Amino acid sequence: MTAPIRIDAGVPKFFAELPPRLERAILMLRQLEAEGVHFAPIRHHSPTCAQAVASLIAEAAPTTVLIEGPEEYTSLIGELARPETIPPVAILSTAGDSVAHNGFFPLAEFSPEWVALRAGVLANAKVAFIDESWSERKTDPSDDPQQQQLTRTIQAERYLAHSRVLHELARREHCRDHDELWDQLFELRDLVDFPASRTLLDEVFVWSALARLEYETPVLVSEGSITREARMAARIQEYREDAKGPIVVVTGAFHTLALVEALTMAAEGAIVREAVPSGGYQKPADGTGVAWLIRFDNARLDSLSGYGAGMPSPGYYGRVWTAPTGFDPTRDVLLDVAHAVRAANTTDVLGIADVTSAMTSATRLAELRGRPKIGRTDVLDAIRSSFTKGEADSSPALRDALQLVFVGNKLGQVPPDTAAPPVVAEARARAIQAKLTVSDSTTRSASLDLRRKPAHRSPSRYLSLMEFLGTGFATRVGGPDLISGRGLGRLFEDWSYAWTPLVEARLIELSSFGTTLNEIALARIIDVEQSLGQSANSRSASIAVNLLAQAATIGLSEHLPRLTSLVDDVLDADPSLASVVQAALRLLGLWNSKDELEFEDTGSLSQLLDHSVGSIAFLVPSLATTEEARDDEAAELIVELRSLMLRLSEQAGISAGPIERELERVRVDARTSPSVHGALVALAALDGKMEDSQLSDLLLSRLGAGADVERSVRFLVGFMRAAPDLLVRDPIVFTAIEDGVGGLTSDAFLSYLPDLRRAFSWLKPLETAALAERIAGGRAIELTMVRTDLSASDLQEGIALQRALSAELSSDGLAEWAGGDQ
Repeated sequence: MTAPIRIDAGVPKFFAELPPRLERAILMLRQLEAEGVHFAPIRHHSPTCAQAVASLIAEAAPTTVLIEGPEEYTSLIGELARPETIPPVAILSTAGDSVAHNGFFPLAEFSPEWVALRAGVLANAKVAFIDESWSERKTDPSDDPQQQQLTRTIQAERYLAHSRVLHELARREHCRDHDELWDQLFELRDLVDFPASRTLLDEVFVWSALARLEYETPVLVSEGSITREARMAARIQEYREDAKGPIVVVTGAFHTLALVEALTMAAEGAIVREAVPSGGYQKPADGTGVAWLIRFDNARLDSLSGYGAGMPSPGYYGRVWTAPTGFDPTRDVLLDVAHAVRAANTTDVLGIADVTSAMTSATRLAELRGRPKIGRTDVLDAIRSSFTKGEADSSPALRDALQLVFVGNKLGQVPPDTAAPPVVAEARARAIQAKLTVSDSTTRSASLDLRRKPAHRSPSRYLSLMEFLGTGFATRVGGPDLISGRGLGRLFEDWSYAWTPLVEARLIELSSFGTTLNEIALARIIDVEQSLGQSANSRSASIAVNLLAQAATIGLSEHLPRLTSLVDDVLDADPSLASVVQAALRLLGLWNSKDELEFEDTGSLSQLLDHSVGSIAFLVPSLATTEEARDDEAAELIVELRSLMLRLSEQAGISAGPIERELERVRVDARTSPSVHGALVALAALDGKMEDSQLSDLLLSRLGAGADVERSVRFLVGFMRAAPDLLVRDPIVFTAIEDGVGGLTSDAFLSYLPDLRRAFSWLKPLETAALAERIAGGRAIELTMVRTDLSASDLQEGIALQRALSAELSSDGLAEWAGGDQ
């Protein structure tokens, strides 16, 4: 007769009696064992559970090993079992057209599923995955919306993490969370023989079953657990009918209760049995094209990094798993943390005395907490108390050292001929060719000098390509960027990069758009190119030039002639002056970088620059009718135009005469918008195109007595935006503006104060202070307190309040505090 369930420690310590349903389930477990079906309820990525699974397979000698996981993964068993496959690895499931529908099934060397499939293959057992196909899974409605843009884990354990029972147990045992409680009750055991392993698995079953009983059936139905369990139960039954010997079933412990009740025909299992279709299930789907074996890394495996399935700190538990029997890895962990801190070249120097102190602290903490050996939280607490001099989180070097040792940067390996979209192998090969490190998932930096080192150009094209495709591999952090137009005067391109599992996942997702990286990039460019004729941006020269720059930057040289022709066409059709100016600036950036980009047809670039001059000149008259709401935008555009004209002549030898002539016509046109007129006058003065007397007369006419105040203020705003330094260094400008503003009545001054503040905000603080003191003429209003984020109504309200306050202070004999009479 089969022995009753063995429980020597753990959950029963807190419950005098188990719920009747669990007592019946325990008897069902024994019944199934007698019939040759051995369940191994596990926690994902638990070394102790992995050890217990290995012991169970060795003891039961199964002919079949069944594992929770999408059933299409069975086609990958051969690849998983190859010696070249070295964890951490993952199976990536792709479904639908969004990354939110993709899922990872990660496997560490200490994952129970990994141990089960490897042990099963070595025992010549039939090994299969039995869970519902990933493409059939429901999207979890409880997921964080921000996570919907990320590939998710298939091994979620949120029910255990949110269990009220387990949180109560943790509280009673003075543990911070269910992870620490798990360590205390299960992970710190020595499984010296099979009975000890069977006992641990029995207690894990009770542990998870208690958490499951908290959830009502409708909840489990709505989020898909019941349909998954129906599939697993049906597959187990199918294998039972064909098996020639014992079966071992390895599943997340949360599902074991439902499977046991369904297979033994218990009343509570009816909900699972009834979810099986009347005609049963079809043959398991093949995983080709939807399931891919990829490298994985510890950072992604770590549950504390956002993939909330299984044990945290894979670097630490990897050490526990590989440690010889009876060996405590704590001292090695502490030494490695101390070494990593020292290697960071910081003031946080840790010596052997610190390590000894931490070791003593960890030992005493474990003893105080009644643990049979030192656990993960004991080590972390000891480090915080012995390795820190102030706040525990105040040392970046220690934080990084803990990340390195407790999480790690280990990147797994898969056989080189493993089926994968060609772009994955191509991307990796091109990275190696560019002398970029992709052997682990550590973030690294690269600084490239494209101008003086031609050998750096190919790596730059590759990094730009990977960034353009959104693979997550490369990020430009500094230097010239021809797409955004930033940093064009800098010499070095600065990049950060890291080859992570997410890079491979993204490449697999992109593989549906082409078989090579360049083909996929071209598909994206063509999409935008086609949209130019179908959207509101259909005539945007700026977008067209960005496409040209993008293609040149990533090395699609054979497509540059077509894109050059596209830009040429759009320059004639774009009605937006701002867009055409931006296009011309980008074209000038391409011209200046033509050698670094190895742009062969420089004549076409020169022609496009010439063409852009004519297009801009044609559109310049539109500035004259600028509305007040767009005053600042127009003034900034005029400043950009001046910069463009100077650079065209100096850098490309192209005359901007047509633009200059049109700007002059707008400047002398009496109908021109005041702000545009002010900006053009300022630039004409700055470039020495106006005599002093001419400038003085014009400023007095615009700002002096009798001038329309509203138009005067708009003129001043445009003038100051275009050339604020003239106010400080040109006495004529200073005097004219001082007289103009000083001549305003008090009411007019206060009425237009918001606009005046905006005009003077372009000055440097010290220049503003000096000017404000003279212009305010003793008024209590302080111009140096510049706030450009306030509306005119906000400022008017503030002025009214200030006047009321001044009146109150005056009535109390404190007028001096208010700055004088108002």
